[in-house]
Amino acid sequence: MSVSMRVGNAEHYIACALAGLGLIQGPACDVRHRVEAGDLVEGLPDHPSGPMAVALVAPDRPSLVPTVAACSGPSEGSAGFAAAVIG
Repeated sequence: MSVSMRVGNAEHYIACALAGLGLIQGPACDVRHRVEAGDLVEGLPDHPSGPMAVALVAPDRPSLVPTVAACSGPSEGSAGFAAAVIG
């Protein structure tokens, strides 16, 4: 039997994994604390996935929400995100 689950955001995706509905390839910044707490386990530690392209759209203003500011720049081991500015 083939079954798939579609969700609209990372939080719902992670909730599916926490509910035991299968493996996910979640953003490290969203799941790292769950792995460290023992809520999730890394499924294929010897086979890490490669980088995934992500587009970030945010308004052009100096007071970005901290989450947007943290995710809009390059992080360790990545080339950063592609960004489009609305303004």
